Amino acid sequence: DIPWTGDWTEEHRRFYQRLEDLIREAGEAYEARTFSTQRVVRVISEVVRTARRFGQGEEHWRHVPSRSEERRTSLALELLAAKAMVYLTAPILPDFAARLWHDLGFDSALPEGLWEERPEWIPGGQKLRDLGRPYFVSARDSAGSRAA
Repeated sequence: DIPWTGDWTEEHRRFYQRLEDLIREAGEAYEARTFSTQRVVRVISEVVRTARRFGQGEEHWRHVPSRSEERRTSLALELLAAKAMVYLTAPILPDFAARLWHDLGFDSALPEGLWEERPEWIPGGQKLRDLGRPYFVSARDSAGSRAA
């Protein structure tokens, strides 16, 4: 189940602000007058890098029982970043975005024009689906399956 946020640390606040800045930057890259696919892809890559670094940095809370509130917030923020990825990738990777949307526990169809909006928190208690399964086949795996 997706957690509600708990106590916030300064690192949580910095990550949330960085995520908001990146979402705003992607929105500008998608606007007709400033459209740039390269810029969109750079921002999406930066969201992934930022979320990965944040998740790795927050891993220590998993082993500190007295900090479960901070861990809940970390998880909620990481899932908010995943939802942001849905919003930012939908125009250029619609199949990926639709699958991630579903795996984040949403039953509705992927709405149109998401990149224009700031993602709302995923409701606490919502059930995640299959986020652990790979979304893309690696070049190595793809080459191995062709050789077989």
